[in-house]
Amino acid sequence: MISSNALVPALPPINKPCKFGKDCDLVKCARTGIAAYQQALQIWQTDPPNEPGRLLATFNDLGTLHWLLARHDHPDRRLPALQASVQAYQQAIASLKRVPKPDVEATLHHNLGSVWADIGRTRQQADDWQQAIAAFEAALTHSQTQPDRPSRQAQAASIQNNLGTAYWSLAQFRDPKACLQRAIRAYEVALTYYTCDRDEMTYAMLQSNLGTAYWTLSDSGQSSEMLQRAIAAYQEALLYRTPERFPAGCAATQNNLGTAYWHLAQQAPPEQALDILQQAITSYRTAIEVAQSQTSLSFDLYATHNNLGLTHYYLGMHPHCEAQQRLTEIETALEQHLVAFNGWRSQPQRQKAAQDAIVRTLRACYDLGGMTAQSKAFKRVPATLLPEIMGRL
Repeated sequence: MISSNALVPALPPINKPCKFGKDCDLVKCARTGIAAYQQALQIWQTDPPNEPGRLLATFNDLGTLHWLLARHDHPDRRLPALQASVQAYQQAIASLKRVPKPDVEATLHHNLGSVWADIGRTRQQADDWQQAIAAFEAALTHSQTQPDRPSRQAQAASIQNNLGTAYWSLAQFRDPKACLQRAIRAYEVALTYYTCDRDEMTYAMLQSNLGTAYWTLSDSGQSSEMLQRAIAAYQEALLYRTPERFPAGCAATQNNLGTAYWHLAQQAPPEQALDILQQAITSYRTAIEVAQSQTSLSFDLYATHNNLGLTHYYLGMHPHCEAQQRLTEIETALEQHLVAFNGWRSQPQRQKAAQDAIVRTLRACYDLGGMTAQSKAFKRVPATLLPEIMGRL
């Protein structure tokens, strides 16, 4: 099974902490700020502030500082910091019962949802994503009570994007079809605001998110139609996620586009499958080429190499592939699987998947070219791997 390598990014909380100096230790500053606010809250227990809004601002800032700490502190302290952020934002929301402010409440619920989303990514539990969804939906409810001006529209669109991401994430645990359909609706609503002529990069991100939601939904029925919609969305995103403007995003989207093409080829008539597999190869190769210039990626590049190898293998074994081209495709597949095998040295389970693919391609070399072709292929396999490989042939 080809891995999707799909990534659906969520926007960070709207209320960001103050910008610290370039050389400042963010963790130290966050901890200092948290300690100061906690001391103020202790004083206010016996001597409440004259301005009701001061308590609200303090809890809000505490929530943001704890969120900042979670992003930059040691990973072992990430979850407690996020939980402290949730508690602070909830206290800020509770303080609004005395001084209702719909615009502030929408932002607080949005921030709260973003922190729950971070917890969801950390703990990988469905309930955390359900909490995020509840917070984002509450944020939308409060946002709708505000005057319809550009700032409110932008806020609502941002919330819809994050809501879509939360539903997509929840779909990995429960009710996939219903959650993915809800994610698609949220992304489509966000796209009514983030048009290509207003904010090209956010528009492209949403199109990529939409493509991933359609691709994931393809497992729930109407797969060919969903895959075609995914491909159209990825292609639209790539009009703006170019190698020059956003290379990391371009590589991730090209990778996902290649996977969508691969799955579509499995369902296409034989005479169309070859062309679709070639499109998958083009997308995977573009993803690899662009990614090689990047130091940080949001997907596993070795999985892309392995996926590319699988695509070449299926192309070479396809009955409509030209006879003189088959062995070349299989040899190319072996090359890509070896790259994946060597890259996955610290991931035994994935390395085994690459090893299985290597064995399969070596068998195909023999089937298509006899001992001469297989002996040639053996020369490319690491000597340390040969004994185990030989035992499986």
